[in-house]
Amino acid sequence: GQTCDLPISNGWTVTNTTNTAGETESSSMNANPECCWSKEIQTGDETEGHLNIDLPRDPGLDQSFLAVCDLGSLFAQLAGRVLTASQSLESVTRDVSTLTDVGLEVPGDDFVATLQKLLNAATQLSEFRSAAFMLLDPKTNQLTLRVSHALKAEEFPRPSRSLSESSPDRQSLSGEPVLICKSRSPEQADWLPDGYSTGFCVPVQSDAGFLGTLWTFDHRDRVPTDRECHVLQSLAARIAT
Repeated sequence: GQTCDLPISNGWTVTNTTNTAGETESSSMNANPECCWSKEIQTGDETEGHLNIDLPRDPGLDQSFLAVCDLGSLFAQLAGRVLTASQSLESVTRDVSTLTDVGLEVPGDDFVATLQKLLNAATQLSEFRSAAFMLLDPKTNQLTLRVSHALKAEEFPRPSRSLSESSPDRQSLSGEPVLICKSRSPEQADWLPDGYSTGFCVPVQSDAGFLGTLWTFDHRDRVPTDRECHVLQSLAARIAT
């Protein structure tokens, strides 16, 4: 990766290298025979780069090695926090921009077109690959698939289901989203489309009551982040308006 010098301590050569796939602290040190210390710069579970310290040319500086390493470790932690904060700000800015665009673009008089835009936003603002909306008919207490995005209607499991039967949709009546992971709850796998491992059901409610459910699906087996939960709940509230 790219390398830049960092002024941490006089007499010591300290560099920052951006991360390349598969690079570790050991491989970072092995790539430079002069490197005597290396620390990962992390943002969450991701490694963005390494802070490396080379052997000093002046042997008299050897006695300050531990102190310089402690200083380097603190600097690496600080760099990781700054990068994390920067990425979080970029993510929030992107989310707000997308939500604003959705608000400006959706034609309020065309319910289906509005839903299409909002379901598309659900996949843009999260790591989920597809989305769907089920609408409740209060007269029959029946939920019916109304619109889907990146998922064919025939691929959606039980596109018509009664709210009186045991289902994730009924569970969401409490007001809280329901997560289905094939690996954690294989008995609920029938509620997932073929080839998908995760489903997230968010209730769509207004002051008048329960209107339906917003579903998102992912091929990967995972738990949505807090940010994704907040975004999808915001979109569910937008559907309800």
